[in-house]
Amino acid sequence: WTLHEEIFSAEQCVWCVTRAWAPDVAYRDGCYYLYYYFRNDDGMPGGIGVAVSDRPQGPFTNVTEDGPLVDGHDPSVFIDDDGQAYLYMGHVVYFLADDMVRIQQEAGRHKSRIVELRGHDPVGGWEAVWVFERE
Repeated sequence: WTLHEEIFSAEQCVWCVTRAWAPDVAYRDGCYYLYYYFRNDDGMPGGIGVAVSDRPQGPFTNVTEDGPLVDGHDPSVFIDDDGQAYLYMGHVVYFLADDMVRIQQEAGRHKSRIVELRGHDPVGGWEAVWVFERE
């Protein structure tokens, strides 16, 4: 492991105020996408934002300037073999657009609820959802 300088901070984001945790990074087409969460206080909306860099050690540039991409926490991104990228968090999965920084808006492709898992469907969703390909 190599310790690097700070790669992203709240000062880079107008709506990011306090309490960041549980980021995820995805790589696609020569870019690294940092999906981060800020839980804000004092009436400021919190949620998941996206920052981009051409290097994993940053620096990352915020691309969600106007507010969170979605409301939620613990972002996890999965890119399927067919190239479709998904943003998982809580009990919802969003279909990411090809640019990895927007949610697909066409009918039927916006979002879907994660199915009940082994008969357990927790109130409020799943904590720290992580998806990987198997077989």
